[in-house]
Amino acid sequence: MTTEFPVIAPPMAMETEMTETTQKKPPLRKRSFERPTAELIPYRRKPRTSKFEFTVKKSDIEPVNLVDMERRDMAWIISCALLNHTPMWIGWNSLFTVDKCPQQIIGYMENLSLPPTRLDVVAETL
Repeated sequence: MTTEFPVIAPPMAMETEMTETTQKKPPLRKRSFERPTAELIPYRRKPRTSKFEFTVKKSDIEPVNLVDMERRDMAWIISCALLNHTPMWIGWNSLFTVDKCPQQIIGYMENLSLPPTRLDVVAETL
């Protein structure tokens, strides 16, 4: 009985075969940004300096709910000092604020299957 063993190529032969197969592939072209060329016109005028005058006019009219808000702030500060489970100011304030505005409904646009840069797609979505 004779057994045949596979012939193993020496390591140098395997390296040359691998380099031959890898060299046959075309090199990948890297993408690069092609910037449009635009000539900038130099600014030849001397810059002018000017003053921007803005004055804050003090109003004698106070907001209607200013006193109530100051009382709420003071009540929150006292409750933070006396109680350990007081929420942050926004959460605490939302417990006592009654909002008369209706709740908003937020809708989402359906996904576009076409590129949004085409004019017919823009006209259809508008």
